[in-house]
Amino acid sequence: MLCDTQTTVCLGFRTQWQTQQFLEQLQVRLARFGLSLNASKTRLIEFGRFAAKNRRRRGLGKPETFDFLGFTHCCSANRSDGFQILRPTVKKRMRVTLLAIRDELKRRRHEPVRVVGQGLTRVVSGYFNYHAVPGNLIRLDGFRVAVCRLW
Repeated sequence: MLCDTQTTVCLGFRTQWQTQQFLEQLQVRLARFGLSLNASKTRLIEFGRFAAKNRRRRGLGKPETFDFLGFTHCCSANRSDGFQILRPTVKKRMRVTLLAIRDELKRRRHEPVRVVGQGLTRVVSGYFNYHAVPGNLIRLDGFRVAVCRLW
């Protein structure tokens, strides 16, 4: 898996050799236009179905995670011990959204309750529509509880 968090690109490859070949070719192509990848924001990680088993065999910890499109992508197992990607909402992004909601509620506290409630309903519905993916129920419930507390 090749992730560049500056331009929000993640690419998955079957083998490490394919990943390294692509990275070399990409660097050559970018260099023709006077561009380069930011080394501090570009990384190769082992991710996928066999990552946990391979890393355990080598004596390493759990597979690395990465943030992409508002979710933290993690290797996980389902109930039948098969591979699944767990995608909880990025904590930092959720915190920022809750702070924005809190500030907006403070700003609109003198408006009628019904009007503020309708606006809040639209915001929360939109948030749930984007972030409602399998395995993210705990974070969504935490978001709902926090919004209820703010309200």
